[in-house]
Amino acid sequence: MEKSADLQLIINDQNGHLIWQKKIKSAADRIQVEYNAELLIPGIYLISISNAEGHLTKSFTKS
Repeated sequence: MEKSADLQLIINDQNGHLIWQKKIKSAADRIQVEYNAELLIPGIYLISISNAEGHLTKSFTKS
């Protein structure tokens, strides 16, 4: 992704329901965002990061 970008972060549950989203401006190669995973019930989730140039989605499991 480019050096300075508007990023959208989204967490969805395994059924596609929106759990959380945040738009941020990134001015570096790395970003750090905090989210309290204690708010999630156990299950499988998808986290997506996107900008005008691309999209990345990874899954994670909350036990």
